[in-house]
Amino acid sequence: MKVGEIKTRVRAAIDELEANNSKFIDEATDSKVLDRIIVNSIYPSLFYVLTYAPNSMLNDSIVKKYDTVGKISIDADFVATITLPKNFLRLISARMKSWKYAPTPVAEDSIEALMQNDTYAHGTTDRPVTVMIHDDGELKLQMNRAKAANDEAIIHLIEKPDVKEEELQDEDYDINIPIKAEAAFIYHIAALSTTSRRDAISTTLMQISQNYLGISQQQSTYSE
Repeated sequence: MKVGEIKTRVRAAIDELEANNSKFIDEATDSKVLDRIIVNSIYPSLFYVLTYAPNSMLNDSIVKKYDTVGKISIDADFVATITLPKNFLRLISARMKSWKYAPTPVAEDSIEALMQNDTYAHGTTDRPVTVMIHDDGELKLQMNRAKAANDEAIIHLIEKPDVKEEELQDEDYDINIPIKAEAAFIYHIAALSTTSRRDAISTTLMQISQNYLGISQQQSTYSE
């Protein structure tokens, strides 16, 4: 979606809720101000949508198969450890090639994670367990367990958007946003763009964005 189209659609979203046909964005000076606010809101809104959009909204241009060559090690107990990229945003799926399914990763301080040290309770190829761990400043997956020392990891993930401020000044610059998530993206930008001037409208626009993603207010807290 091009930056120029984003501006047009965000203005339309704001107008939908403006009882006075949004004089806020019709006046020349305010219009320029709003343009800057919209542009400044693109990255955080893209970050938000890619973080919370359900998998059914995503596409292959967003979800990447992670190349684990040089980033995976399998120890003598067949515990596989994979280092995730520094620009990692969200894990879609992670499994060893020998596994039948990809389990949802558990936190490193969870009971399930502690059980991986138990000879009789740790994960196996039939009931695998993946733990998300922090190790020496890096985020890693500890996968319990591989079938053999040459087992392979199949990882699909989303990386943080690589959008530079100067690129957003170009009306024709294309933002890679899944078609199914466009409405949530536009309404989220509109919500951020009206926060300081229209609190009630901003709240409504944010709720509309969350409704498109099918999430609750409690799920929407995030940080970069």
